[in-house]
Amino acid sequence: MDELPDRVQASVRSPSLPVSIRDSRERLTADVVVIGAGIVGASCAYALSRAGLEVHLVERDAPARGASGACEGHLILWDSPTSADLRLRRWSHQRWAELAVELLAETRIDIEYERKGSLMIARDEEDAECARDKCAWLTEEGIRFEWLDEVGLREAEPALRPDAAAAAYFPADAQIEPRLATAALVRAGRLRGMVIHNHEPVFSLAASESSSAEGGMTVGTLRHLIATPWVVVAAGVGTPGVLELLGVDLPVTARKGQIAVVAGAPIEVRHIVSEAGYMRTVASDDTQLQIATVVGSTRAGTILLGSSRLMTDPDDRDVDLDVLNRIVSRAVGFFPGLALGRVVRSYAGLRPMSPDHRPIVGPIPAAPRVILATGHEGGGVMMAAATGDLVARLIVGGKAPGDLDPFLPGRFFATTVASH
Repeated sequence: MDELPDRVQASVRSPSLPVSIRDSRERLTADVVVIGAGIVGASCAYALSRAGLEVHLVERDAPARGASGACEGHLILWDSPTSADLRLRRWSHQRWAELAVELLAETRIDIEYERKGSLMIARDEEDAECARDKCAWLTEEGIRFEWLDEVGLREAEPALRPDAAAAAYFPADAQIEPRLATAALVRAGRLRGMVIHNHEPVFSLAASESSSAEGGMTVGTLRHLIATPWVVVAAGVGTPGVLELLGVDLPVTARKGQIAVVAGAPIEVRHIVSEAGYMRTVASDDTQLQIATVVGSTRAGTILLGSSRLMTDPDDRDVDLDVLNRIVSRAVGFFPGLALGRVVRSYAGLRPMSPDHRPIVGPIPAAPRVILATGHEGGGVMMAAATGDLVARLIVGGKAPGDLDPFLPGRFFATTVASH
């Protein structure tokens, strides 16, 4: 926001806007306003535009500048914690394969979708037992995989240490480039008439006084007042701050993750490789630092190393070098050849986590015209495509489809309020 005048920059940190700015804002209308242009918000905006609605996408910074621009883009099914979560992931898994083709045709942006498969590696018997229990459940859910012996593991990943107690291969898992995917979704939406407002923090969200948006809301930014029947809040860890404008307290917390980008290592990483202990870090409520190795390659030739989880402040996006060193050291224990490369950059992102580790998707009881799409934690990229479709079905159909039941925000509120 450096391009804004000082008086406007000051107002961004203030709960109210100067009268001169309030009076000069342009008044607009839209069928839907989506707040947040990360991959979840962009997916919602694209799906709504595709359904023929006039969509305005409002972003306080620029697309994919938050968690969506600081992650690996892995589309993995096996780390699903519940059957409901797995159903959403499977839907999204298939939808991403379709979107890769659709978005390339519409926008000429290649989102780098690749069905490379993933490996779950257990280095000791404790993790092996955990992996076997998880895979037994996945078998019941219809997820296809195969156990690899030492020879099979060596053939799958020659650079990986072969001394695993257990290794499972999931051939359907895939990967996208989340920054390109977000950009493609936004461009495809714009080609359908979607309007995007970059660098426009939301300052107000209230019942609309506009007759053209009867029963709806008005979204206020520095430059615009947008009257709309529907608002979708997909602002990641910023969602609670937006809902505070309505007097609603949403229990979404920030869980920071860091990634190291390695270049020059004389090894090939063919699949998405994760240690089995990753499942524990995903499901844990521990507020302290947790690290579990996740390694994957990119088309650019670099290798991405993760992952870490740490509960933190929603404004804390700083890279911690000690955490970064621990991520790299742990990954070298799986791929010794990584030690011959160099870390060329690193980044940190904030995952929005709900108390029960399930996404929060659907209308809030206090304002049923306000739809939430947040709380995906580390599954935001994985579940974004299906989340967008669910939100579009809700708004176009006027009621929540059954697929939404496990994710509805009402589970965090004692009472409900009738729809407008």
